[in-house]
Amino acid sequence: MRAPQAGDGCLDVGHLDQQTGGDLSLQQELLMLFDARSREVLDQLMARATLVGQDSTSLRNLAHQLRGSALAIGAFTLAAAAETLELAILNKAEATAIQTAVGDLAAAHAQALAAIDAHLRQLAAQALN
Repeated sequence: MRAPQAGDGCLDVGHLDQQTGGDLSLQQELLMLFDARSREVLDQLMARATLVGQDSTSLRNLAHQLRGSALAIGAFTLAAAAETLELAILNKAEATAIQTAVGDLAAAHAQALAAIDAHLRQLAAQALN
C-alpha cells in the first residue's frame, strides 16, 4: 500500500495554497505546527476516550478543536472524522460507536500526517531548486 499523497483527499493543497496566499514558507510553518499540535490533541483525545461517559464534554471539545485545525489546512478527511466523533458524542451514541469513531479519527489523523509529510518533503525539494 502506498503512502497517502497530498492530493489524495487527506490534504487539499489548493485550499492550503489559498489560505496561505501561496506563501510556501507559511505553508511549511502551518503544517509543522499542525503536526505537533494535532499529535498533542489526539493523545489527549485517546486518553479521554476510555472515559466517554464521565468526560464527554472534554472529548467533544478535543474533537472539535482537531476538526477546526484540520479544516484550516485542508485536511478534510480528518475534519470529517472529527465531526463524526463530535456528533456521536452529542447524540449520546453507545460507547462502541464512539470507540469506533475514535479509531476512525486516529486512522484519518495518521493519513493526514503522512500527506503533510509528503507535502513538506515536496516543499523542501522545491526550495532546493
